[in-house]
Amino acid sequence: YGADPNVHRFQTGPDTIYFGRLIARGNREVVQTYNLKKRAYLGTTSMDAELSLVMANQALARPGALVYDPFVGTGSFLLTCAHFGAFTMGSDIDGRQIRGSRKPNTSGIRTNVTQYNLGHRVLDTVVFDLCRNPWREADVPRPAPASGRGGPWFDAIVTDPPYGVRAGAKRLGRKTGLVPEHSFKVVEGTMNHLRHDYYPPTVPYEMSEVLTDLLEFAARHLVVGGRLVYWLPTIVDEYTPNEVPTHPCLQLMANSEQPFGSWSRRLITMEKTRDWEPILDRATPHYVVPPAQTAARASAMVASTDDSQTVAENVEPSSDAASEEVSTPKSQAGHFNFREKYFAKPDETSPQ
Repeated sequence: YGADPNVHRFQTGPDTIYFGRLIARGNREVVQTYNLKKRAYLGTTSMDAELSLVMANQALARPGALVYDPFVGTGSFLLTCAHFGAFTMGSDIDGRQIRGSRKPNTSGIRTNVTQYNLGHRVLDTVVFDLCRNPWREADVPRPAPASGRGGPWFDAIVTDPPYGVRAGAKRLGRKTGLVPEHSFKVVEGTMNHLRHDYYPPTVPYEMSEVLTDLLEFAARHLVVGGRLVYWLPTIVDEYTPNEVPTHPCLQLMANSEQPFGSWSRRLITMEKTRDWEPILDRATPHYVVPPAQTAARASAMVASTDDSQTVAENVEPSSDAASEEVSTPKSQAGHFNFREKYFAKPDETSPQ
């Protein structure tokens, strides 16, 4: 429509009519459908509905795909990926978030599944440590019916790794490395560590170690073409694009930022481009492994393979200068020791 300058009023009819083809709808109403304010069961780490839907899109969640969340928490990603037709499942080292704290059928992930009528797509949740997972190993690249073994089977992994801020990151283990004698005591006729209410000891799980294990798990268990979508927390002043962890089997597809002032989190999307092989190095977060641990890891790799010479050639020797550079604060990534940096006083994290 236009205005007639002679009478200073708008015309009653249009000047030009344009035609276009509708190719897609925004589907914005889905954000309100999964709004956290309307959800029956929530936790301190429940992901925003819009971000959960964005992650499901970037993971290419689709009918028939199998999507897994190894740090499932309260299960936000199980719901949004299932909304797009995928079958979903999740796990966590702490089953209390999965089950909820109230009476059965009144809290927990299953309550949300029932609320959104997704029981036919959300398969189940299990409790275990990702470092000691029960999933079959990808010992052959593709299904081999004759041997009864198959290859990777997850089409996507969508997760929000624990930062150690709202929920402390932990894994199975003992700080002393020794098993106390009382762990083997018999209680009411059952070994203490075999009782249904036994809670195994845990140790802190540093963010850099979480990411290394997550990428290695994705490289082993994703199908070729499958995607890994996760959040990477970092300190803004210390972040560089080179700090995003890499793996020989995974290609970086997208890296976008959600700022929160002095810190931010980055949505990382990676795609598996080749079959995993035992000879391939683990994930390489560049800066996060101190020199002593790097040497120990290299020694372990050499000891765990028959062809130690080949593996030794693939481990780059580090000079004293390189070791010194890795150990300096400037070479540490923004998410290294993220919990300590997050809670530190401003003057403790400011550049010298």
